[in-house]
Amino acid sequence: AVEVKNPDGKVLYVVFPGQPQYELVPYQQGKFRLKAFSDTKVEFVADANGINGFWITDPSGEGFHKRL
Repeated sequence: AVEVKNPDGKVLYVVFPGQPQYELVPYQQGKFRLKAFSDTKVEFVADANGINGFWITDPSGEGFHKRL
């Protein structure tokens, strides 16, 4: 499973299985790019109950990851 972490309460990271964590850089409200790969975007999806998942979009396509 892909994880989003916020270990210090300031910086968000995305972690793909078997890879290091990648810092997320905000570019619009609720939307981020990977600092190391600016063509990869993460967009959080929220409803009245809060964030329920996120989309990851990169050159190979996109996928939704539901909050567990």
